[in-house]
Amino acid sequence: MKAGGSEKKQRLEASAIRLFLERGVNETSVNDIVKDAKLAKGTFYVYFKDKGELIHKMLTKMNISLLDTLIHKAKKDVDTGSDSWPCAFIRHFICFVQEQPHLLKLLHHSLLFDERSLFSLSVLNRQINDFDGFVCSFQLDGESKETAVKRFLLTMEICSVVCFNAIFYHQPDTLENITEMFIAMMRGSFALDQGGIL
Repeated sequence: MKAGGSEKKQRLEASAIRLFLERGVNETSVNDIVKDAKLAKGTFYVYFKDKGELIHKMLTKMNISLLDTLIHKAKKDVDTGSDSWPCAFIRHFICFVQEQPHLLKLLHHSLLFDERSLFSLSVLNRQINDFDGFVCSFQLDGESKETAVKRFLLTMEICSVVCFNAIFYHQPDTLENITEMFIAMMRGSFALDQGGIL
């Protein structure tokens, strides 16, 4: 892809994110995106089949970048002995959404399993530093790594829902007030799964 093409694709993605945050995904059309990016409508279809493909590719890229960052931060905590990898990851996820709640709106539903999900073990291992070691912290004895990845993604979905409800609806309370309780509950869940080792 030529440099100009890459720049146009980035403009489309930047416009899409801005409009999704301002208006919502359903209320934003392809016409809105190309108008905001100051590009011809046909340019959109050079890079994306439809709005659904744009959303999927954009959110997949955002999620992989976010996971890589959070896993790296959690690894530092593990290396210093301050926490287990799953709980350190959850704590850093909560910090991220507290600092950037607008992105939680976009990420909230993107972690659900669907037929176009790119969150396969091979993709995660290839694109995220330290993912292999990280996913092992979610793995039970005799269990496949694919199952551990599903347990990790379910944990992410739980965190996403809890944070979304706490930030935007203060349910069951504000995120600040429930963070320690939530992490303790997740720690207890992991400890039960792992035979009490966390």
